[in-house]
Amino acid sequence: WADPLGRLKTAIDVIDGKKAGKYTLAKDFPKGALFGAGLSDVPTLFSQSDQWVLRLAKSFEIAISENKGAVTATITAGMANAEQAAQVKQVADGLKAFAALNKEKIPDLAKLVAQVKTAAEGDHASISLERSAETAFVDLKKIQEVMDSNKSTKQTPAEPPTAPAPAR
Repeated sequence: WADPLGRLKTAIDVIDGKKAGKYTLAKDFPKGALFGAGLSDVPTLFSQSDQWVLRLAKSFEIAISENKGAVTATITAGMANAEQAAQVKQVADGLKAFAALNKEKIPDLAKLVAQVKTAAEGDHASISLERSAETAFVDLKKIQEVMDSNKSTKQTPAEPPTAPAPAR
């Protein structure tokens, strides 16, 4: 911490791609993205997870980009092989179908999910959604409202019954 300005310059050089970062878990910033984040060496981080996709994935990346007023959000999972990538795509397609079952209950969400694209290319599986910039912000607000309403309607689980004290 002796040279905070030097550390800041180094960090900016890493972000700009002028220098390599020293942490192997962080992936390179996706080209052309307004926002991006990624993890490599995912199995090391999630080896004890109950979620199979976290145990099997080699890497994850999220990128948000804009082109001519359209915002695209993409999440990509790097898998061990093409078969696993195809299976992850099948799971994503199944989740889309499940969301479609609720179109009467949550029509806006069903319409949005119907526009999600899934892909498996080689050992990578991805989901992406492209929306106009204006629509994307409206969608985010609706999603936040649904999440907030779900939080407020959740009830705390009842305490398990306690056994009566043994008679003496």
